[in-house]
Amino acid sequence: MLRCPMIRSMLVVRRLLLDLRAAIAVEFALVMPILLLFLLGIIQFGSAFFVQNNMLNTARELARRLAIDQLAVQDAERWAIDRLPSISSNYRVVVTPPDPNDPDANFFRVVINVPLADAVIVDPLGMFRSGDLRAEVFNTVAE
Repeated sequence: MLRCPMIRSMLVVRRLLLDLRAAIAVEFALVMPILLLFLLGIIQFGSAFFVQNNMLNTARELARRLAIDQLAVQDAERWAIDRLPSISSNYRVVVTPPDPNDPDANFFRVVINVPLADAVIVDPLGMFRSGDLRAEVFNTVAE
């Protein structure tokens, strides 16, 4: 048995350096936070993309229904909010009907906004606290 503490500690260090399990654990500890950040980023952008896509589809359908007189302008906001994902309760729907005094303005304009912070599921780094997602559609009036 070795009695010198210096030699004993060197043997312990050498045994640890040769142990592959320790190396794998250290590599995992270094790589895991980066992988988690990538995963959270994918979830955040996927969530925002999902909400943006639904807002755009709802705005298109709303503008189409308004253009063919299938829906009244005063009912448009409620109709749109009922069809949007329930991720947020802060949707803002603005419908601009055609101006009767301007013959060139024969279109409905539908704009849907939602705060970006409401559109993402997780935001641990606070990257999505400001700004809005916006969907804007123009549709000509059927004659």
